[in-house]
Amino acid sequence: MWAVWLGGCTQSPLQTSVDMPLGDALGAFEVTADEPAEKSGTTSFDAPLTVGSGSITVDPSAITVTPSGALKELIQAQQEGSELVITVWIDSVENLESVCGGGEQYGPFTVTLDDNFVPQSVEPARVNLTQNTLDLLNSGEFSLCIRVVSPVTGQVRIEALALRLGL
Repeated sequence: MWAVWLGGCTQSPLQTSVDMPLGDALGAFEVTADEPAEKSGTTSFDAPLTVGSGSITVDPSAITVTPSGALKELIQAQQEGSELVITVWIDSVENLESVCGGGEQYGPFTVTLDDNFVPQSVEPARVNLTQNTLDLLNSGEFSLCIRVVSPVTGQVRIEALALRLGL
């Protein structure tokens, strides 16, 4: 989905909001409580971009947490205040094998969950992209790694990452 608006960034008068769909390959995780789960792969945009500035965020409405753990684990997570942690790395296609932990890191994003494990908010709200990442986005294809740490055992699904790009 593309949406264009004017203003909002001192670096570029034209801003474009781009959702980067993750699909099952990069966005669907089977998780064990408090243990990192990672997925990596290559991705690209449907149309070429020339990006001069930008930021990345995770929209809470694009995240689903489905607990399947024991009742004791669920109660403990609810009592402790549940947070899902998401970290993203971006690197060149050639560095696919080392993108997790080796690429440009964004986050960790801390997603606050309510008592039913529904995402409510994300901190930080957005993180600026480095020039290296902007160059990779402009190249058309890049590697991506997503790591999640869930407070409960079950499934975590991230539909998309949200990019705000200055053209």
